[in-house]
Amino acid sequence: MADAGPVFIRQTFKPIRIINPQTGSPVEGVSPVITPPKQVQPPYKRKTKAMRPPRSAEEDSAVVMATTMSSTSSTSAPASAASSVSPLIGGTNGHTALLQNQQIDQRVLTTYGQSPPASSPWGQPQSPRSGQLQPPLSPTAVGWPVGAQHFARPRQAEPQRFPALGNGTMGYGPLNGNGPQTHTLTNGTQGYPHLTIPTPPYSSAAQSDTTKPDVYARTFIPETWSAINHAPAQTLHSKPMSDIKFPSYISSFAGYSFLKPLPAPTPPQPPSSLSSLTPQSYAAYFAYLLAYEQKAQDTEVKSHNLYLSGLVPINYTSPLFSVAVPGLREDAPMILLGDTVIVRQIRVDASGEPWGMRAWVSPGGGRERGLPAPGFTGYEHRAVVWGVDRTGEKLMIRVDGLVGDQWIFNVVFEVPVWRTFERWWRAVADIGGLLVQHQAMNGNDTNSGGSKNLAVDREWVRRMLFPEQTDGVIQLGLPQGVFSGRWFDQRLNYEQMDAFIQLTFTQKSVDSVGRQDYGSIPFLISGPPGTGKTKTMVEIALQLTHNPSFQNAHILLCAPSDSAADILIRRLKEHLSIPQLLRLNAASRPIGEVPIDLLGYCYTDGETNLFLLPDFKQLMSYKIVVATCRDADLLVQARVTNRDLVQLEKGILDALHSDGQNNLGSFLHWTALLVDEAAQATEPEVAIPLSVVTPPATGGIGEVLVVMAGDQGQLGPRTSSRNTSLERSLFERLFDRPLYRDHPLARKRAKARDWNPSARTGPIARPPFANLFRNYRSHPAILAVPSALFYHDTLIPEATDVDSMIDWTGWRGRCWPVLFSPNICDDEIEYDGGGWYNVNEAKKACDYALSLVQSNLIEQRDICIMSPFSAQVKLIRQTIRRQPYELGGVNIGPMEVFQGLESRFVIICTTRARSRFLAEDRARGLGMINETRRFNVAITRAKQGLIIIGNPWILAQDPAWVALMAFCRRHGLWEEDSQGGDGSVWMPDGAADEEVEKGYSSLERGLVVREEGEAGMDDRVFAAGDEDGMWMAGVVAEESFGDEY
Repeated sequence: MADAGPVFIRQTFKPIRIINPQTGSPVEGVSPVITPPKQVQPPYKRKTKAMRPPRSAEEDSAVVMATTMSSTSSTSAPASAASSVSPLIGGTNGHTALLQNQQIDQRVLTTYGQSPPASSPWGQPQSPRSGQLQPPLSPTAVGWPVGAQHFARPRQAEPQRFPALGNGTMGYGPLNGNGPQTHTLTNGTQGYPHLTIPTPPYSSAAQSDTTKPDVYARTFIPETWSAINHAPAQTLHSKPMSDIKFPSYISSFAGYSFLKPLPAPTPPQPPSSLSSLTPQSYAAYFAYLLAYEQKAQDTEVKSHNLYLSGLVPINYTSPLFSVAVPGLREDAPMILLGDTVIVRQIRVDASGEPWGMRAWVSPGGGRERGLPAPGFTGYEHRAVVWGVDRTGEKLMIRVDGLVGDQWIFNVVFEVPVWRTFERWWRAVADIGGLLVQHQAMNGNDTNSGGSKNLAVDREWVRRMLFPEQTDGVIQLGLPQGVFSGRWFDQRLNYEQMDAFIQLTFTQKSVDSVGRQDYGSIPFLISGPPGTGKTKTMVEIALQLTHNPSFQNAHILLCAPSDSAADILIRRLKEHLSIPQLLRLNAASRPIGEVPIDLLGYCYTDGETNLFLLPDFKQLMSYKIVVATCRDADLLVQARVTNRDLVQLEKGILDALHSDGQNNLGSFLHWTALLVDEAAQATEPEVAIPLSVVTPPATGGIGEVLVVMAGDQGQLGPRTSSRNTSLERSLFERLFDRPLYRDHPLARKRAKARDWNPSARTGPIARPPFANLFRNYRSHPAILAVPSALFYHDTLIPEATDVDSMIDWTGWRGRCWPVLFSPNICDDEIEYDGGGWYNVNEAKKACDYALSLVQSNLIEQRDICIMSPFSAQVKLIRQTIRRQPYELGGVNIGPMEVFQGLESRFVIICTTRARSRFLAEDRARGLGMINETRRFNVAITRAKQGLIIIGNPWILAQDPAWVALMAFCRRHGLWEEDSQGGDGSVWMPDGAADEEVEKGYSSLERGLVVREEGEAGMDDRVFAAGDEDGMWMAGVVAEESFGDEY
C-alpha cells in the first residue's frame, strides 16, 4: 500500500505529534500550523452568522477548516505528503474531532506535555508558556487574572480519563470503543505519552468521510486538573446540619417495646437482566432500574463538577463559604440542604495552573511512583450544604478545618443517596415483599387475626398495582346522579363532580368503604391541560374530610414536586384551618423556597429554622397532610404508617389486657391516598406513600381509598437514565391495563360530541376512572391540534376572555391567536457547556415580546418565552434584558419548568436548525422534535396567544409538527420569511397526508363555521360527513340563538 501520509489533528490543550502508522516514524518535512488559542466567549458576544438557507447534506457533513502547511525545518515537505494531508474539522466543544482517512487503519497520536525534542519535525523547541504551544486554558492564554481573581474561571466538566475509555469517546470524536485505550511510551522518550486509537470500522470510500465531530462530547479537562480528584487524600468531615432524630421521635410516643426504628436500607442486589414486570418480580424489576438510574445520576452529577473554582468566605470567623454553581437555577445539579459536597484545595503556580502537576501525571512521574500530588494539599473536605440560592446560583457550604492562602478548589458533587435512593429502596422492598408473600404466609403468625385474614395487605397491594378485570364491579343500572351534599367549589363541571360521585355513592359510612361502587382498585382521573385536575383532587379531599360519613377520615395528599404540593396546600387553606392542615417538608428543603403565606401550615424548629415533624399527638390530629411523594418517607421512618399504628395499638392493648380481652379499633388512621400529577412521578416514588397507607394483615378495620390524577400525554417522570421503564409512571401503566384501557367509556372511545352518560346502563364494569373534557385555559385555536393529536378530539373549550389579544397587529391570515414564524438560520453550540442556541431565533423572540408590550395589550409578566435548550434560554435572558429591549419582567425558562403552569402569551423557540443532530437529540432526550410529550406541554401553556419560531423543514420530520404547521398553513397563520429564505414556501407533501389528517379536529371546524357564519357565508371550507354536518349545524344554531334557550 502506498504511503497514505499523516493525519493532523488540532488538540486543544497540548500539541500533537503525528506518527506514520505504517512506518512507525514521525512524518518528516511536514509541520502543521497550530491555531493560536482563542478566548471562549459567551454566545451573546459572538457575531451572528449570515442568514442562509439550510445546509445540504454534503455541506453539513463537516465544518472544514483550511490548513496552511509550512515547514520550519531545513527540508521542505514533499509534494506527495502535502497533498495527502487531510483537513481539520472545526471543533465545537473547545476541541477538534478526527477526520477519518480511509487509507489509514491505525492512528497513533503523540501528545507532548512540554516542548518537543530538537529532532522533532515540529522545529526548534519552544517554551510551553509562550508562542503557539501555550496551553489555551491557562490564565495568561485567555486573559484571566492570576491569584485570588482566579474565581472567574469558568466551570469545566469531568473529563473522560485516558485509560479504559469504554464508551469510545475522548473529546476528539466518535470512536468504536474496541477495548481500553492505554498510555504507552514510544522510542523510549520519557514524558511524551501517546494514545493509540482504533479506527472505526468502515467498508467503503463512501463511509470514509462520515466521521463527524462529537458536539455532545464533554468539555475536555486537562489531566493536570482532573487527576487531583483521584489523588489519595485524608478526609475531613464538616459539621452536618440538624435533622429529624427518628429514634428519639419514636420513643416519645411508642417506646422501643412496641416499635423499633427501621434498619438502614441497603442497596438491593439487582438481577443480571431485566425481566417483565409481575407481582413476583416487582422488587427485582425496580432494583435493576434503580441501579441503572443511580449509575446514570452519578455520571450526570459529575458533569457539573467545578475545576479551579473559588470559595468566598462568608466572614473570616466562620467556616461558611459561598461557591457559584452554574445551572443551579434549573436544578442542574439538584442540591438541597444537608447534601455533601467534596472540596479539594489546589496549589497553583504563578500562571494559575496546578503546581507541578504536569510532571506528576507524566509516565514515570510522581503518580506512578506513589508520590503525593504537588498541586494538591492532600486533604479532602466533605463540606455540607447549609444554604441554597437558586436565583443567584450560589451555595453556602460549611468547610471545617480549611487553611491556606490560596482559595482555589476542585468541587465534586455526589448523588445524595440518603434522600433519594434509600427511600426508593425501602418502599420497593416493602411493597415487593408484600406481593411476593401474597400466598406465602402461614397461620403461625401470632400478629395476624387468623389464617383467613393473612393476605389482606398483600391482596390490597396487588389490587392497587396489578388490578384485573375481575376486580371491577359490574354495573346493573344507572347511578342515581344526585349528590345531596355541599360542593366547596361551586364552579365544578359535570365531569369533575362525577369523579367524586363515582367515589362516594355507595360509601354511606366508613363500615362500607370496602364496597366501592367501582371496586377496591385505584380510581384514576385523566385530566388534559387546563381541565382542572388539581381542582378536582382538592374537592375530593375536602368532601372526604367534611362529609359526616367520613368523620374519622385522615387524608395523605401527595404530589411529585414541592411546587405542585404547594399549589395543593394553597387551595386547601381556603377551607381548612391550621390545626386541620399540615404541609410536611423534609429538613433538606430551604425555608426560603416556601411561599410566605404557606409557612403557617408548616412545622419548623424556631431555633434552626429547619422543617421538622410535629409531635405525635399533633400529627395524628391533622385531617389532611400534604407532602411530596419523596417526603412521605418521613412518615415511614417515624413509624406512623397504618401497619405500624395498628401494631402499636395492638401491642399496647396486649400489654394492658394480658387476658387477651382486647379489641382493636374499628378504623385505620390513613383512610385515603390522593396523588396529584401522578403521571410525573416514577413508580418507586408513588410506592413510598403507598407503603404509608397500606392496611395491616389483620382484616376487618377498613380499606384505603387510592385516587390518582394526571395526564400521561404530557411530560412523564424526570430521570437521568434514558429509554428505561423507570420513565413510565404507575399512572400510565395502570391506564394501559385492560380494566381501564378497554372500558367502553375510555377516552379513546368517548369523543366529546357523542359521549352520552346513558351508555352506563350497560351490563358493563363501573368505570374506575373519570375523563375530564372541559378546558378552562386556552383559546380554541390553541387547543385544536393537541385535542386531535393527543386526546382523541375530546377537548371542549370553556375559557372566557380568550380574545383579548386578537387586536395585536402581528396576527396573520384568519387572525386567530396562533402564529408560525419561520427561522432558517443555523443553530450553534456553546463551547463551554455543549448547549445549543440560535442567535437569530433569540432576536426574533425578543422582537415579538417587545411588540406585544408596546401594543399595551399585555404586561411583561404575562409573556413567557421557552426553549428546550438551556443555552438558548441563557441567550434569550441576556438579550432581552439589554437594549433595545430591556424587558426584565418577561418569564424565560426551559420547557420542563412550565409544566403545570400557564401564561397569557407563550413564545416557543424550537432552536434546532440542522437535521444531522436529530437522532442524537432524541437519544439524549433533547429538543422538541420527535418528543411528542414536550411538544404537547409547550403548546398547551398559552391562554390567549401562541407564537412558534422554528425551521419548518426540520420540524417537518416530526408528524406532530407537521400537523401543527399544516393547521397554520390552512388558515394563513404563517409569518412571511423576512430572511429571504425558503421558510415561507413550506407546504406538507403527500407523504404527510396521514399526519395532516390527524391534525383536523372538531375545534378547528367549529372555528371556521363560527367565523363564516358570522360573515354570512354559505360555502364551507371543509367537506363534512353526516355526523360532522349535524355537529356544525348545531354549532351554527347555538351561535345564532345565543343565550335565548
